[in-house]
Amino acid sequence: MAEALAAPVEFGPEPKPMTLSTRLLHVLSAGEAVRLAELLSTEGLNGNHVSIDVNGAGASPATVTSPPPPVGTSRGTLCLLGLASNGNTALHIAASRGHAEVVALVCEKAPSLVATRNRSLDTPLHCAAKAGHQEIAACLLSKMRAGGEEEAAALLARNCLGATALYEAVRHRRLGVPKKPIFLLTREAPELSALTAEKGFSPLYLAASIDSLQMVRTILRPSSLGMPSPAAYSGPEGQTALHAAAMAKGGIAREMAQQILKWKPEGPSLLAKVNSLGRTPLHSAIWNQRLDVVDLFIDAPTSDELARISNNKGLFPVHFAAMVGSTTIVNKLAEKCPDYCEMVDDCGRNLLHYAVKYNQDNVVRHICQNAAFSGLLNAMDCDGNTPLHLAAARGFARIVSLLLQTMSVEIHLANKDGQTALDVAWKALPKSLTYDWSPSFVVLFSLDWSRAAITPSYEARSGERSKDGTKGPDEEASEAESFSKTGTIGSVLIATVAFAAAFTVPGGIVADDHPGAGTAVMARRFAFRAFVVSDTMAFLCSIVSTFFLIYSGTRGAGASHKQRVRYNRLAFILLPLSALFTMAAFPFGFQLVLGDANRRLIIFVYALSSASVLVCLPEIWFPLWIGLLKALWRRDGWRALVTIFLRSPMMSTEEVEAKRKAKEEDAKKAALDNGNGGSVTKSEMRNEMMSMLQELIGMGMLGFNTGASSSSLKLELMPNDVKLEGSKNYLSWARRVNVLLSAKGVENYLEEDCVEPENKLSTEWRVWHTTNSTVVAWLMASMSPSIAKMVESMRSAAKIWKTLSNMYSRKGNVMMMMEIQGKADTVKQEGRTVEEYASELKYLWGELDHYAPLQMETANDT
Repeated sequence: MAEALAAPVEFGPEPKPMTLSTRLLHVLSAGEAVRLAELLSTEGLNGNHVSIDVNGAGASPATVTSPPPPVGTSRGTLCLLGLASNGNTALHIAASRGHAEVVALVCEKAPSLVATRNRSLDTPLHCAAKAGHQEIAACLLSKMRAGGEEEAAALLARNCLGATALYEAVRHRRLGVPKKPIFLLTREAPELSALTAEKGFSPLYLAASIDSLQMVRTILRPSSLGMPSPAAYSGPEGQTALHAAAMAKGGIAREMAQQILKWKPEGPSLLAKVNSLGRTPLHSAIWNQRLDVVDLFIDAPTSDELARISNNKGLFPVHFAAMVGSTTIVNKLAEKCPDYCEMVDDCGRNLLHYAVKYNQDNVVRHICQNAAFSGLLNAMDCDGNTPLHLAAARGFARIVSLLLQTMSVEIHLANKDGQTALDVAWKALPKSLTYDWSPSFVVLFSLDWSRAAITPSYEARSGERSKDGTKGPDEEASEAESFSKTGTIGSVLIATVAFAAAFTVPGGIVADDHPGAGTAVMARRFAFRAFVVSDTMAFLCSIVSTFFLIYSGTRGAGASHKQRVRYNRLAFILLPLSALFTMAAFPFGFQLVLGDANRRLIIFVYALSSASVLVCLPEIWFPLWIGLLKALWRRDGWRALVTIFLRSPMMSTEEVEAKRKAKEEDAKKAALDNGNGGSVTKSEMRNEMMSMLQELIGMGMLGFNTGASSSSLKLELMPNDVKLEGSKNYLSWARRVNVLLSAKGVENYLEEDCVEPENKLSTEWRVWHTTNSTVVAWLMASMSPSIAKMVESMRSAAKIWKTLSNMYSRKGNVMMMMEIQGKADTVKQEGRTVEEYASELKYLWGELDHYAPLQMETANDT
């Protein structure tokens, strides 16, 4: 008997849930409360079976069962407990359609339905909130409050998306005004505003992110007892509602932010909250250029601390202001933080670095024109790059011209890799074919014409560019073919238009029955002659450029690589000219067609045609637009303007590469002659590059050549075979330096009385600057890297010489005198020759004389 009782009971297959009848669905959808009451009172629908969950498992989105009928439920009311195909109950259907009377009747007959869920886990309150039915939501809310624990828990229920009824009301933009569900839910169930959906979305954050000021006010409204709103403020990725308000569109951003800041006690504390990127609401407001919101945050009591909060990359709000190009915000933050010059990111870059990086020329101009920002002009980042380095690397011609116009900007500073701005500009030249007045070339020309310094390093001038940017023959040929195809299309189109215009002359031709039949009617007018000349030049230039492009793009045409490059360059010249003449022919032809009666219209055509010429041919206006002439005038006076036209052209990439290869071959041959197997040491390579630098200076390729300083341009210093390593070889190094500089007559640049001339626009200053820079570069090349790094910030050769002398000469050092005296006393000839032995003694006596020079009392002592 016990075994029989213990055996599992077989119930058979699980019965299907009861479904709502078609008649009932029609009544619920139509909202006919009277018919529903009649239907519930009949006995025709009482034969349905109720499926009871014997396992006690809750409903899930996949399987939903009908709720068990409560005690005392009539048989006619059982029809309400059925389900629709998507798991909706009768209450779900009536609530989503807004039938208040039907909802009230269903809640009266089957109150347990307020806690049921459909396949999406939505309660009837969710449906009413989505549809925006405030009266229905009030009815459901009262039933939930009056019910038991299950109904109370359903009030806080989340659907399959993790959203509460309040969150769904906000998501569907059911505004928080009377007769809308948000107003009701926040007043009667304020605890809903403290619940978040998936990924941390709170109703307050969602309301702020969809730019709904009314919703924000409703959610943050205090209770009738004066208690503050318990709303949550979180959003995704650490965002807060204040972040969302700072990014709101239109003029409601400030009002929304004010509402959140008034929310006590949480509101003011949100100013210092950061998201996953480390950004505060002030960062977000600046990034989205909400100036009114920025003013609100800056005027807050904690604004001083707020302006000093950086994000995960070390960017302060002032960096963001420079990135978006707002000079107004930069000024306001600079007032809050007097130490703005010290505010740098993790890479050591200040606000001017970021203004340059994001090409915000208005911020750069503002900083250059304001003396209060002078500390930013020559600041270096962790790589030693100044703002001028960054502008040169990115080819920002307008910013480079603004920096060159500011005389406080030093154009000779070298970065961590020993590269000046001119080195960086040279390295940043495009590796592919381009036009002469491209921004990269304008930057290079600007720095060169401004007499910016260039380092003697192999990497800065040609090595790195050769290694990183040299293309193989196949790649260069492919690029040339691609360009020739594109250019050929344009030139052929221009040739076609010009050829057709020659036979469709404006104004028509003379009729056959008149003298001069077939000729142009307006052939004697100046506009017609100008039209003919312009059209002819356009046709010829386009035809010639077409053939040049065909030759340059065809490998089997028998032309060498240099010839194809030359064809490309010629096509670069002729193709814009053909376009220029085509645009010139257009207004001349219109003038003939319009006649003298439409002079204003003719002026309009000429004005627009002239403007199109300026746009299509930037070489006409580009130097003036970027302020290049102004920068050169400030840097070098009228001589700089003359230099633009008299300067020999800079070396092309091919010429530099050919010169570098020739130097390498010479170095290898010299190494073979010395018996080292053809290997080139670093010292030999450095010496070769020093020689190459001097040749470039002598050729006038680096921007140092003027008629008044021709003597200094021929300065060629022989490399020093002794590399300074400290006190142990300072004397040998210093003696060789004196000899080598004396051989060129520039030893006076090591003396203290050789000072920099005050007038930087004079010829005397240019001679001093050129020679001094050469001597400084030569001195640093003959030092070990550690010593060179110690003195690299010094720009005077005399100062470097004095510093090294104070550190390593050790004149009057008793310990050094005793050490050398001991070596002189103990030195022996051993297996050496007499000459070698005497040479070492003489060297030691010279060392001893340096540390302890003899004092001559009278002339006879000599």
